[in-house]
Amino acid sequence: MLPAMHTDWGTWKRLHPQTLVLDPLKSSHRRDYNVDPYEGYYYSHDTGVIPTRGEDQRLNPKAFVIGVRLDGAIKAYPFTRLSQKPVVNDTVANTSVVVIFQERNATGQVFNRRVGEHVLTFAPAVSGTGEPLTMRDEQTGSVWSSVEGLALEGGLKGKRLEQIPATYAFWFAWKDYYPQTAVYGEESQPQPKDASQ
Repeated sequence: MLPAMHTDWGTWKRLHPQTLVLDPLKSSHRRDYNVDPYEGYYYSHDTGVIPTRGEDQRLNPKAFVIGVRLDGAIKAYPFTRLSQKPVVNDTVANTSVVVIFQERNATGQVFNRRVGEHVLTFAPAVSGTGEPLTMRDEQTGSVWSSVEGLALEGGLKGKRLEQIPATYAFWFAWKDYYPQTAVYGEESQPQPKDASQ
């Protein structure tokens, strides 16, 4: 797996100003690229042409999650819960991770919290608009870009967190591939029913 990012065009362009973009006017497939043809799909309960394989009611089937797989451990972080707590310090398969989420543009990232010999603990460093665009580590007070994992100021300025590969998915798809997944925010993990029973 390779690290990837789901975000809006403005955030991507700010991070990668030299990005090449397909010119829709030169495409033989004509449609209005300003309108998302799947908008209705996102809000319906229909999961599409492939039915779900197992029953798991922990989340709405169309809930978006950030899925993490590390050394056999599998965990889903629902957007709805990340919206309430946009910087989550967690441990997955003995790896200390931080999961960040910006609700405004549905941007999420997962990073390893270890820098050298130290495991850092992060909290939001709120910008003037109220968006947690940055985070601060409790150990050194350094301020980090929550999207890039880069220390912007403080004692660790210039250090970069290792990005952990993650998957953006609908809950129905994630739990079908990983039926034993843990879910962030769940106190108990009920065993999903096996679709073959």
